[in-house]
Amino acid sequence: MFAATKVGTIDQIYLNHDLNVLAEKIFDSVVFRSDANVLLETETFKDAEKLNNSSKINFFHYGSRIAKRLKLKMLDGVINSIYKSVVLSTYSKKLYKISSLDDSKYVTLFDISQLDRPNNREFYNIINSRQNFSILHGTGIAGIRSTIEKRTKKIDVSNTTAYIFSEKEIPYYEGTFGLTRKQMKIYGIPKHQKEWIKELSSKESTSESGHIFIISRPTNERLTIDRRKKFLEMIKDETITEGMIPKINTCLDAVNNGVTAVGIIDGRKKHSILFELLSDKGSGTLIRQ
Repeated sequence: MFAATKVGTIDQIYLNHDLNVLAEKIFDSVVFRSDANVLLETETFKDAEKLNNSSKINFFHYGSRIAKRLKLKMLDGVINSIYKSVVLSTYSKKLYKISSLDDSKYVTLFDISQLDRPNNREFYNIINSRQNFSILHGTGIAGIRSTIEKRTKKIDVSNTTAYIFSEKEIPYYEGTFGLTRKQMKIYGIPKHQKEWIKELSSKESTSESGHIFIISRPTNERLTIDRRKKFLEMIKDETITEGMIPKINTCLDAVNNGVTAVGIIDGRKKHSILFELLSDKGSGTLIRQ
């Protein structure tokens, strides 16, 4: 079962990507949280996209957005309550019942940092009651989280095994989540260490093709193939230097996840923020959808 517990996740899935084609052969069902905050179930990602769109009722969707913008919490609550009731009634045959897992044999793949998020509340006991594996923690080449987070609620990790990228992550997961060293398995390229970058650079002179291999997210309507090519050309031409690459990657992640535009501004330049906001040309690098 593939579970997308956050509203809007299905909107971000690129259905024609090779991974999704492969996933169709792996998952028996796709469970997702609809716009009305109702868990619905289908057999394929394509069916999930259709059901997600049909269950999104614009009257309630935009009504809730307007209420939130005007900070009318009571009105927003009434709109969402009615919205949820309508979807529960209309799509009663597509509702997903978590209780259906009670008598099943299963293990869970998830991200431990997301376990105590509100959108995963219904799945908390389901995940913790059986063996579970934490993967895909979201840290990148720019570095690791070094500051231990203080969490208001202690989560149960007694059945958890976390797969991490580097031994440098161990103190963070020990202090933040209470995992023991035996519960952490180190694998893959140590993204937080730059030795592997130097290793690739040292082989440049012996390479006949001179290619750089980059692993990235798939293209989509926000980040088209043309824009990808543009950034790759900038990297190739060394327009983006070593220090700029993490910044550009962060900007691309933001735009890829719905942010309209991201600007990189030189803080050493006097009044750079004012120039960016008030002038026609701006003062830095702008990356937009």
